[in-house]
Amino acid sequence: MKKYALNKRVFAFVSLFFAFVISCSDDGPVNFNEETVFVSKEKIFDYTAAELLQIATFHGAEIAPEYDVEAYKITYYTKKKNQAPLLCSGIFCIPKTQEKLRGITAWQHGTMFYDGGDMNEKYSYEMLERTIAASFGYISVANDYIGFGKSNSEIQAYHIAKYTTSDCIDLLKAAHNYIQNENISIDYYLWLAGYSQGGYNVVAIQKEWEEQKYSLFELKEVYAGDGALILSNMASLLFYRDTYDEPGFFPLFIRGYNHYYDMNLNYSHIYQPEYAGKIDKYYIDKDDTLYFLPKKLDSLFTESFINDMRSGNGSVYAKLIENNLNNFTPASKLYIFHSKGDELIPYEIGAQAYSYYQSVSGNVEFVEAPNDWTHSANYVDFLKFVLAKLN
Repeated sequence: MKKYALNKRVFAFVSLFFAFVISCSDDGPVNFNEETVFVSKEKIFDYTAAELLQIATFHGAEIAPEYDVEAYKITYYTKKKNQAPLLCSGIFCIPKTQEKLRGITAWQHGTMFYDGGDMNEKYSYEMLERTIAASFGYISVANDYIGFGKSNSEIQAYHIAKYTTSDCIDLLKAAHNYIQNENISIDYYLWLAGYSQGGYNVVAIQKEWEEQKYSLFELKEVYAGDGALILSNMASLLFYRDTYDEPGFFPLFIRGYNHYYDMNLNYSHIYQPEYAGKIDKYYIDKDDTLYFLPKKLDSLFTESFINDMRSGNGSVYAKLIENNLNNFTPASKLYIFHSKGDELIPYEIGAQAYSYYQSVSGNVEFVEAPNDWTHSANYVDFLKFVLAKLN
């Protein structure tokens, strides 16, 4: 196992990450089909290389941004659960240069309970981190996810590999549409990076990309930070605890699985009476109660549901198994980055995933985070690791 040494700095929780590719021209919508999914783009920000250097220095990253960057809001089509077209949105950033671009960096952000916040404000962490990669000579993109941005009327497909991959791959198709239409000079290489929920997402995307043999871009490397790559193992481990610092994560699984798999779950079997009839409404109403659910697990969940998670029984646990990612052989280089101090997604989960991938592939490396920080603080070390790789 490799330990990556970086300067120590602690920051607030910012789960978000590079997510896919570029978008397109200003000519208005096109008809949805399997290959042409781009709809529109709108310029929102400009960044100078000097601004980005200040940001990198603030993060303690020893990098030198080279180019000024333009950031755009894009829209594109993916598919709903019923296969009908679904309009989605994201951000893409492109450097201001006539030189041939190095490829595309694609990041996936971390868990958000509902649509909102400042993710796409100019000086939010999310926007700044995407633009630093673009300043190295890449196109850098992030999709908003189904359930956010233009698709915010949909239920979030939380840790559901099928929708995680289709949303992002359709963004890659939109990027390819744009590159071809605008005759952009670029090496057709792709890098994926994500942390927390995004760490799970990028490995799910890698699996789908390689198994379906997509050829739009050649996948070079994948950076997965503190992700729950083996969901069922994580649930079994965490439900043996008495408390959990972010109890709102679990209802995201349940709500998404109930909708996308048509499970018709009996919430009175899952939640204590105080929450069984309210939990979905918290998401619909964007209620901050989600951030203050009881950390004591038996105050939120029933004894029978806790026992299901501990023993590996029940329909929800079966869906966790279905969405595990320890079931393919990585062909492209996969880096699994994890902190021993992660209290939300335990280090053991990253180590177990690494052990599996190492047994089937020589293209995996485990990177132990240098500072043993908590889940939120460790994101900064992950970001510096990825930027150093890309630079």
